[in-house]
Amino acid sequence: MNTVVSPAVLTYIDAGDTGANFAEWIDSGFGSDRLQQLQNFSHPMLPGMKGEAAIIAGFRHTKAWDYLKDKEAQFRLFVHDFCTWNPDEEEKAECRP
Repeated sequence: MNTVVSPAVLTYIDAGDTGANFAEWIDSGFGSDRLQQLQNFSHPMLPGMKGEAAIIAGFRHTKAWDYLKDKEAQFRLFVHDFCTWNPDEEEKAECRP
């Protein structure tokens, strides 16, 4: 998480990009299985949490939080968009006239 995902998240947020675009990047670069794993992130140190809540709580325990805490509302929206992005829905939207 600290070597690939965290720096990429910061890059996307700095660029004003969306969590949906980040999810699409993960899906195209690492595959749907990895995307689903990250969207449903859980950790033994966060019992009962998964997905959005676990991602936000997990980032609070990283060095990235020093930067993200000042952008918490933007980060929460980013994580929500990331977790709700679905490649199947994206394909349907592209097929619409």
